[in-house]
Amino acid sequence: MRRLLTVLIVLLMVGALAAIVVSVMPGYRKLTLETAPPAFAPSLGSAHERVETIQLEYGGFLSVSNQLGQVFIEGADTSEITLRMVKKAKTGLRSAAYLLDQITVETAVRDGRTQVVGRVPRTRDNEQVSVDLFLTVPRELVADLKVNLGAVEVRDISGTLRIDNDLGSVKISNFQGNAFIQADLGSVEIFEADFADNLQVVASMGDVNIRGSLARSSIIENRLGAVSLAVPEGEAYELEASVDLGSLDVRVPFDGDRTSDKATGTIGSGEIHGQLSLSVSLGSLGIDYL
Repeated sequence: MRRLLTVLIVLLMVGALAAIVVSVMPGYRKLTLETAPPAFAPSLGSAHERVETIQLEYGGFLSVSNQLGQVFIEGADTSEITLRMVKKAKTGLRSAAYLLDQITVETAVRDGRTQVVGRVPRTRDNEQVSVDLFLTVPRELVADLKVNLGAVEVRDISGTLRIDNDLGSVKISNFQGNAFIQADLGSVEIFEADFADNLQVVASMGDVNIRGSLARSSIIENRLGAVSLAVPEGEAYELEASVDLGSLDVRVPFDGDRTSDKATGTIGSGEIHGQLSLSVSLGSLGIDYL
């Protein structure tokens, strides 16, 4: 037994030495072995889309709710609403077509209200589903948007917006009117804005960036993240600003009382355009000109 063990050890050492010698020999071409792909590999992790488009009457108020997926709204010279639905499914063992069939978008028009509701099914491990809603709407719009998980983008409209996003970014551009925005986890970006009577932004975690004319009453709160404002020259606002933990930077003319974390007075120049209340719990606060 002891002699057999010795022979085995010697053979192993010889084999290892031979492998080392061969590997350093010039001109040696290493042999590679390719393993066969696993069964059903083409279906594992495959992604599929289904696109549907419908026309809806705009009754004067638009309500959109989406569980999982983005909501994109664009104003146009139209009196109706064009809704394009992009359903997506990524699946392992089950059929992607089956999951796509379970994604629903319900629509209704009644009592002056146009309603769109997107719902997705429960998924198993290694499965993903979502539905993106793209709406082309009249430029004059009153809308209430609710998203559980996904980005919201609105552009080229005027009117009144209410946006509630649990997890995802909010982006608004070329907007005129009133806006009420709540973003629990995600950034808020507003560009080329001309607000009327009311602007309210409440953010829990994410940066807030607003560029444009603010409202007669503007209230902006952020618990965790930066707030950056850029207003036109020639506009003035009565300001109340506070930062619990962070920096306060006012880069426009200011007249009033100021400490390192609070400011009360008037910013800008010219006629008073409105009242501005800013509150940041943890993060920076900056005000500048466009």
